Parts: sequence; C-alpha cells; structure tokens
Amino acid sequence: MKASLRAATADDLGAIAAVQYASALVAFAHIGPVEKMEPVDFSGWLSDADRALVAVDDGEVVGFAFVGGCELQLFYTHPRVWGHGVGRALLAAAEDALRSADCAEAFVYTEERNHRPLRVYHAAGWREDGCVKEREWLGVP
Repeated sequence: MKASLRAATADDLGAIAAVQYASALVAFAHIGPVEKMEPVDFSGWLSDADRALVAVDDGEVVGFAFVGGCELQLFYTHPRVWGHGVGRALLAAAEDALRSADCAEAFVYTEERNHRPLRVYHAAGWREDGCVKEREWLGVP
C-alpha cells in the first residue's frame, strides 16, 4: 500500500471524522464504552492547527495528523491500513512539520493503554517524559 500525503482541507473533514471514529472504535474498545462515542467535528482543530496532513490511498483519506505549538495534536489511521506503513509515513511528515516550526522537542499525549500508537511512537524514537494528564472519556477516567 502506497498512500500519498497532502495538506488537509475543509473538504476532508467528513473523512477525517470517519477515520477517527473507525480507529477509536477498535483502538479504544479495551479502554472505555466505545458504543457511546459520537463522530467529532474537527473543523476547529483544522483551523487551529499549524499543519494538518491527510494520508490518501486510492482516493480515500485513510489517516490524518494535526500539529501545532510543538505538539502532535491528533494522529489517527484507519484500521484497514494498520501495519502497512501509513502511520509511520504520516508520523514522519508530522515530525518534519514540527522541525520546520523550529520545535527543539515535541510532545504527544495519548492514553497509556493505547498500545498500537505507543509502539509506533516508540519505533520513531518518541519516549515518555513522565508528564501525566488525567481526564474523563465517556465516563471512564
């Protein structure tokens, strides 16, 4: 599979929401009651991002990454492309955007039980810094 990467646009918002929803249903099933999830409106995220990227395979958005303020703010790929290198390519492009923004270091917050992306982050050299943010998601801490 050879996905191409490009800047995200407002026309991609529906596909971005669909990718996030499909990914979260699978990735977060062991964390919380995913049946309570509702699609997210990412228009505010898109307008606030310093750089927003989508991965496209065969004309379909299959992943996205938003960066801003030296943070990887959002990073999702559709489960059907997991293990095909799309996430690694998207993460590398997001890292390039962070470097271009003169970020000496960058950060990402993810659920500590979110094992698949943690493996991707670790393989790319990202490491935990001990900073913890607690929040509630779908009624689960």
